[in-house]
Amino acid sequence: MIPRLQKRGTSFKGSCKYILHDKKAESRERVSWVLTQNLSSHFDDAWYEMYETWRNQAQLKANAGLQARGRKNTNPVLHYTLSWHETDRPTDQQMRDAAINTLVLLGLGEHEAVVVGHTDTKHCHVHIVCNTVHPYTGRTADLKFTKEKLSRWAQEYEQTLGMIHCEERVRNNEQRDLIRKERQRERLFEKPALAPPAPYRPVKDQSPSRPVWIARQTLVETMKMMRANLDERHKVERSQAGFAREHERDALDKESTAALDRQARAVKDLFRPQWKTLYQAQNRERRFVTNNRTNILERAVFVFRNRARLFSAYPPKFKEIAGLIVSRKKLDQALSRVHQKERRALGRSQNATLRRGSDLIMQAHRERYHAMAQRHLNETRALEQHHDHERGLITLSAAKTKIMTPAVERTRLAPNGPVPDQFNDAAWAANSLSFDELPRRADRIRQDMEDWRRHQGHRDLGREL
Repeated sequence: MIPRLQKRGTSFKGSCKYILHDKKAESRERVSWVLTQNLSSHFDDAWYEMYETWRNQAQLKANAGLQARGRKNTNPVLHYTLSWHETDRPTDQQMRDAAINTLVLLGLGEHEAVVVGHTDTKHCHVHIVCNTVHPYTGRTADLKFTKEKLSRWAQEYEQTLGMIHCEERVRNNEQRDLIRKERQRERLFEKPALAPPAPYRPVKDQSPSRPVWIARQTLVETMKMMRANLDERHKVERSQAGFAREHERDALDKESTAALDRQARAVKDLFRPQWKTLYQAQNRERRFVTNNRTNILERAVFVFRNRARLFSAYPPKFKEIAGLIVSRKKLDQALSRVHQKERRALGRSQNATLRRGSDLIMQAHRERYHAMAQRHLNETRALEQHHDHERGLITLSAAKTKIMTPAVERTRLAPNGPVPDQFNDAAWAANSLSFDELPRRADRIRQDMEDWRRHQGHRDLGREL
């Protein structure tokens, strides 16, 4: 017994078509029998049922109350074979039982599978194509150590029959067991011994005292305030720099647009005499052709003089010349085409002249814009570096220096008008105290409270104040 595990596949149709038909043919001469498991359709249509199960895997998980997580199963087809020795002659039922036992061994007993027996070789063999997606829960089967499981099952199968055909497999499995036991023994002996617990030593509390903690928090809060103020100033500077750059770009765009407008007007003025001359000549020719008083001889002279303009193929044929001379309408139509062609030619010349000037203006605009963009980039980087440097200067030491700097005393300004009656001098005095005076005033209040309690011991400890 030799089990062979094929590479995981993606096509149920291709795998089922291979095992249900002869090689590269539509016949089924090598197929001895077919068995389907957990499938309701005919074995020819089993591939589609398995494909539908795999495609609706997320919905199956949702119906089973499972979460749709984990890696998506991109190779749902499991294909393996069981081959007997050429001297073995198992019955069809024994081959079916062996295939079902291997599916149960791999945890695929409830999965969809197609089992096919072949007789195209000297040894009997079975092909099993299984869907790794569970048809009810949508979970993908956990196929770990599949080859080793099939190898050990095949060894037990041959030992049960009393005929060992593959001695090398027995040696390999024994070697695997020895290696596994050796690794377990190494892990057991290499496990580090637990160190004895350290003796208990009472440790004095090293936490800072409350005044130290308050001083530390004051420094931290001051540093945060300084950084917040600095960030606000940096934000204003970045905004101002951005507005300045935007204004410079708009100025460049306006300048280039004005240059393009001047170029367009200059080209228009340059070609205005040519357009005037062209329209005057065309109007004279049009009046001559449409004038009913012109005779056929005059038209013949006009056509002969302008034959190179009136006819696209030169020299023209006599029949074409005669048609224009005889028919005033045909001559008018031909002349209209000539006039339109001449106006188009002059328009193309004007557009080409305008395009050459516009290209020069736009080339200069692009060069100035790229230089300006590079300068803006350098200025932005320099501003960011300056901001980073200023931000790095704000430390606990800088916060301490700011706290230690004496506050500027507030001065009381004389009112411009008369002082209202409800003006509170006591409130102003309390509000005008400097930072250094606040602790002394608190000490005085605390001393007054203690003196009052000594003299009023039978009262309610000063709650009446």
